[in-house]
Amino acid sequence: MWAPHRDLIFSDHYFVSLPKLEHWKKQVLSNSAMGLGASFILVFLSLFRVVILGRELEIEEYGDVIIALNFFQIILLFLRPGISDLLYRFLSDSEQKKSNEFASSLITFSLYLSLACAFVIGGLILGIGKWLAASFYETREIYVLLVVLLPVYLIDQFSESGSTLLRIRDKFAFVVFPPVLGTFLSLCWIWHAKSSGTLNAYHAVMAIGAGQLFASVFIQFTAILI
Repeated sequence: MWAPHRDLIFSDHYFVSLPKLEHWKKQVLSNSAMGLGASFILVFLSLFRVVILGRELEIEEYGDVIIALNFFQIILLFLRPGISDLLYRFLSDSEQKKSNEFASSLITFSLYLSLACAFVIGGLILGIGKWLAASFYETREIYVLLVVLLPVYLIDQFSESGSTLLRIRDKFAFVVFPPVLGTFLSLCWIWHAKSSGTLNAYHAVMAIGAGQLFASVFIQFTAILI
C-alpha cells in the first residue's frame, strides 16, 4: 500500500514538504513580529499627533479635520474592489507556473479597477462635497479640506496592488514600515507648525495627507523596483 513520504505532509489538494512548512512558519513568525512592532509605533505616533492637534487647534478646526478624514474612510468602505484577494488568489499560482503574460494581465486589470475607484471618489468629492459641506455643516472649510486630501486618496487607491505584490514576494517590511515613516513625517510637520505658531486645520490636513502620500508612493515604487 502506498504511503506519503515521511518528509511530506498531506493536505486536501497537495503535499507540503517539511522544509517548506518550516520556511512558512519562520516567515509567519517574522512577519507577525514586524507587524506587531510597526503597529505599536504607529499607534504611539498617531496618539501623539492627536494630542497635539487636540490641544493646539480650536474645537471647530479640529472637528473639520476629523470630518474630512472620516468622510474619505466612509467612502472607501464601499469602494474596496477586493484587489488584494484577487491577486492573492491567482497571481501566486501564475508565478509558480511562470505564466508572465497572465500575471501581467492580472496586475493591469487590478490597476484599471483602482483607476475606476479613483474616478468615482473624485466625482463624489467634486460633485457633492460642496453641497454636503454647505447643507450639513454650514461651512465651506470642510469642502476645502476634502479637496486638499483628494489627490492623496486618488493616488492611494493604487497602493493596494503594490502592497499585495510585496506581500506575495515576501517583502513584508516594505508594507508595514512606510506608514510608520509617513506618520512620523506628518508629526514633524505638525510639530514645526506648532512651534512656529502657524498650525491650523489646513496645516494639519496637509501634514497628514503628505505622510499618507509618502507611504503610498513608497509602497508603489518599491513594488515596481523589487
